[in-house]
Amino acid sequence: MPPAAGMDGKNEGQASARGPALHLPGLRVRPERHADLPFVRRLYRTTRAAELAATGWDEALCRQFCDQQFDARRQDWSHRYPDAVRLLLLRGTDPVGRLYLDMDGPDWRVVDIAFLPSACGRGSGSALLADLIRQAGAAGKGLALSVDLLNGRALALYRRLGFVETGRDAARLHLRHPGAPHEQPE
Repeated sequence: MPPAAGMDGKNEGQASARGPALHLPGLRVRPERHADLPFVRRLYRTTRAAELAATGWDEALCRQFCDQQFDARRQDWSHRYPDAVRLLLLRGTDPVGRLYLDMDGPDWRVVDIAFLPSACGRGSGSALLADLIRQAGAAGKGLALSVDLLNGRALALYRRLGFVETGRDAARLHLRHPGAPHEQPE
């Protein structure tokens, strides 16, 4: 997969023609690069940790399963969201999360958002989503995303931020925020 376009990552909040100017206290944002794949794989695995713990599989089988799922998901997203901006979230120089955002269509879509467990509970996800809601609203769009039905913590966050259910399937709940109202110039 080619490196992500979007933010240049040199200055916090500096936007390019492809991505939003994100304002996240304590975090920097830069495009995901091919060299980031080991981190992004490890991050994906942390999102499946509880599920994998219940399987009783050994470490090698868990790694193989996650690698296959990761590769399939990236391929699917590349086909469904070819113009999505793929961003890495960093605290200092250390990667702590990722955001894949598709800004085409009637709504902006959070294709994926994930933080390392050690980076959770610090308000970064709330700040990131609030900024995306604000910017999508300013662009006259809503913000859509999907969440695993078993991810109660994320679902509680999304509902607290004002996302509403638009549908569901066997494994995922589909949510949308109408976007923050923005002031019209007088």
